[in-house]
Amino acid sequence: KESQTLSCAAVFLDNDGNELSDITVSDSAAYRTVDVELYPTKNIELNTDDIINSIINVAGGYEISGVVANPSSVTIAGDTDVINNVEKLEFEIIDAQQADKSVVLDAVLRNIDGVTYVGGHTIRVYVQIRETTETVTYSNKKIEIRNVQDGYKAYITDHKHTDVSITGGVSVLSKISAKDINIYIDAYGLTEGKYIRSVVMDKIVGIEEENVTYSYPQVYIVVEKKK
Repeated sequence: KESQTLSCAAVFLDNDGNELSDITVSDSAAYRTVDVELYPTKNIELNTDDIINSIINVAGGYEISGVVANPSSVTIAGDTDVINNVEKLEFEIIDAQQADKSVVLDAVLRNIDGVTYVGGHTIRVYVQIRETTETVTYSNKKIEIRNVQDGYKAYITDHKHTDVSITGGVSVLSKISAKDINIYIDAYGLTEGKYIRSVVMDKIVGIEEENVTYSYPQVYIVVEKKK
């Protein structure tokens, strides 16, 4: 640390600590010379994993998907040998109070001996909360052929069954059973020939197609005229 002499504007207060603005003072009284000690500073980026690990009491069936801290870094001050040994900052326990949606919380930095937090101990944190997701797999589901044109027949030449894995919120998955899983390929508009067609599942409310995977996402289909 080092010492400096600074000239600072004087602020006048009444007995209750309120600033007095409607007063006239001499030039000599308007400024004061003070001796101050200046400490070295260091900027430290906050680790979002440390913030997440400090959060408790998220509602059951929900999880933290991410956090955004404001500010994202903190300036500390202290003796050089002290702040040089500080590589990361820790937080007091952050209570989410059974939150089941994204919320803004205060994160309080833990005290470190000999260290001052230049901007204060409290960080505002936007906590992103979502329903817990799981993946459920249904094995050996039959692949249907739909929309074959009149006068034609169609059949699959390689894989007639496929495993289906669905990822989604636990509340949605709990309502799905094997009978709800209908898998098909679409032969609409196909005439005689051999084709590769993508496997599709009937829409289930709450499940997006990009969250559905198949052990055989494409199959070969042959279309022939009926005799």
